[in-house]
Amino acid sequence: MADSDSIVSENTSSSLQYELFDSAERGNLQVVKHLVKRGAKLDSRNEWGGTALSLAAYNGQVAVCEYLLEQNANPNLQTKYGYTPLHLAAQKGHPQTIGTLIDGGARVDTQTGEGYTALYLSVLGEHKIPAKMLLAAGADCNIKTKKNETVLHIAIDKKREDIVDLLLNNQANPNSVRKDGETPLHSASHIGSPKIVQMLIKAGALVDGTMKNGATAMHIGARYGKEGVIRTLANIGGADTMSTMNVDTAIGPICIERDTDELVGGGHIDKDWRPIHMAAFWGHKPCVEELQRNGADINCQTSEGFSPLYLASQNGHVPVVDYLLRQGAFVDRPSKIGCIPLIVASGGGHTAVVDLLLRYESNVDHVASDPNKSTALGEAIENGHRDVTELLLQAGADVHKARSDGYNHLFHAVRSEKISSVEILLTGRADPNGSLRGGISCLQVAAAQGNEEISRMLLDAGADVNHQRNDGSTALHDAAGLGRIKVVKLLLARGANPKAKDKTGGTPLQIAAEENQPHAAELLIKAGAEINTVNDNGFTPLFYAAQNDHLDVVKLLLHYRANTQIEDSEGWVALHFAAQAGHCQVADALIRNGHQTINGEGNKGESPLCLAAEQGHYDVVRLLCVRGANVNHKTSDGMTPLHLAAEEGHKGVVEALLGRGANVNVLNRVKNSPLHLASMEDKQDVIASLLRKGADTNIRNIDNLRPIELAKSVKAKKLLSGKIRSDR
Repeated sequence: MADSDSIVSENTSSSLQYELFDSAERGNLQVVKHLVKRGAKLDSRNEWGGTALSLAAYNGQVAVCEYLLEQNANPNLQTKYGYTPLHLAAQKGHPQTIGTLIDGGARVDTQTGEGYTALYLSVLGEHKIPAKMLLAAGADCNIKTKKNETVLHIAIDKKREDIVDLLLNNQANPNSVRKDGETPLHSASHIGSPKIVQMLIKAGALVDGTMKNGATAMHIGARYGKEGVIRTLANIGGADTMSTMNVDTAIGPICIERDTDELVGGGHIDKDWRPIHMAAFWGHKPCVEELQRNGADINCQTSEGFSPLYLASQNGHVPVVDYLLRQGAFVDRPSKIGCIPLIVASGGGHTAVVDLLLRYESNVDHVASDPNKSTALGEAIENGHRDVTELLLQAGADVHKARSDGYNHLFHAVRSEKISSVEILLTGRADPNGSLRGGISCLQVAAAQGNEEISRMLLDAGADVNHQRNDGSTALHDAAGLGRIKVVKLLLARGANPKAKDKTGGTPLQIAAEENQPHAAELLIKAGAEINTVNDNGFTPLFYAAQNDHLDVVKLLLHYRANTQIEDSEGWVALHFAAQAGHCQVADALIRNGHQTINGEGNKGESPLCLAAEQGHYDVVRLLCVRGANVNHKTSDGMTPLHLAAEEGHKGVVEALLGRGANVNVLNRVKNSPLHLASMEDKQDVIASLLRKGADTNIRNIDNLRPIELAKSVKAKKLLSGKIRSDR
């Protein structure tokens, strides 16, 4: 492209210049002459950098081109994109204009910004005569564009055998490569032209030349189903049909980089793919036949152990599978991980292929060596392929075989919620009570998923509704805890025991209470579940609901007369749990239904108010005080709610307790007052609150220490000494 400094600087917006552009484009020679005589500039540019000669050339206005050249118009000026008048004439295929420009001094090998020559553009437009003229004028047919293409690649892409012949006769390089190493022979194989393949080989093309990914022309022909190309290459003898294609697995798809980014391989290709693998993978039976006739091994394997039959089976190519089997392909040759064609065909749901493989006596129960220990039946079930599952069962597949994870086919069908597969397996005598890892049953899996239909099918087939896994839990435990209401109803209707206990003494009702499932809980209660049952930890359903702030469940249990006075091993009742956790509404509901527990003591003498105060639950503290809790209750250590709140620094709780009459100078077992504890823990706000309520700074504890002697910070000591006013 010409430098910007060479661009003529005349004002192209003038009326005179635009008249010249318009007249040149339209071929009005007389007007052009008139405008030139009036002073219009020959090499002035329009907005895209074109000259009058560019416009005339593009539109094939030969007479105007001749006149402008006679007037010394520059034939080599380039547009903003690097196009000369010759490029434009070649692009449109104007032979006379091309001749005029060449005679007028146009350079034939100038390149555009993309690297296009006039010859390239003429071939791209399939203009043979202009191409021939440019070659006769000395055009170089081996110049490459920025994409590393030559005109020979383009002629082949256009399937123009005549232009390919013309270029080869003018020394076009038959081994020129594109960016990914694609040679003209690869391109010819891709389009499927045996004649161009022959011409290229005759001109010296390397038959076994490879792309960067290792693909030969034979591989490309096999990929695209070009049996004529394969036949031609095989007959020439240079292309070894047994050659391998070394493709790095990290590269992935085999690709020829073009403007369309066209994939040649597609998918995930491993190492050592031969042409017959390509043909089988893509289902090109005529290519497979041609390759086999020319010596290709139909049982050859890639580095991953994939045979042609394996690849054809995987992709459901029935004609290829049928041909390979008739030609003696090993029906059960395994891959590197032990998979055989039957397994991958079953997983893909390729019924006709599975049928063919079974007719050739493929091992229906073959187990792969992959981590899942895959089988054909397992893959069919996992992927929900009913027809394939039926075929395999008819062929005698073992319905009870367990996979490496310890679970059988029925379990996997249930877990995947493949209803049709479950139905087929049960019809095929799969045991709904089969022993599985961890003792889990298929019914428990279906119940946990909330799948009513599969649960019903299993029960109809004889599944034990009260089966217990190794931890003692039943399907009803699972369904209740997860709120699977329809399944809970179904299980109860089929005789599930609502009182069943797991190994920790937990019942379905306890699980429902813990997981906040009020609807399931009510169903269980109505079915006879024991509302006050205690597990091994001494917990009732009410404990779990109170502890976890499940208000609706708490109200439900209280409605059905749950006992609020039952104690756990620590002497706590449900209210203790609610108070400690700060669940105000739950605590209120419990007090209203069991006021006698408000001052209940745990094994260490702790009341609900002590627990709420220690944790700083202001709202619960207020509630308990209003409902009549003893604000001066002492634990076995002599700690009152005020002691506990002061020690933890809960100022709001401290003030609430003081406001309800808590003794500010009460002493615990070691004669510490609340002020001692606040001073010891440097709770300055609490110290100030206690002092405002008359806390005695001179009380001495069992160690004969006053609060000021326990204080850690200067500010706390100043508060206690009165140097800082506590009401500030």
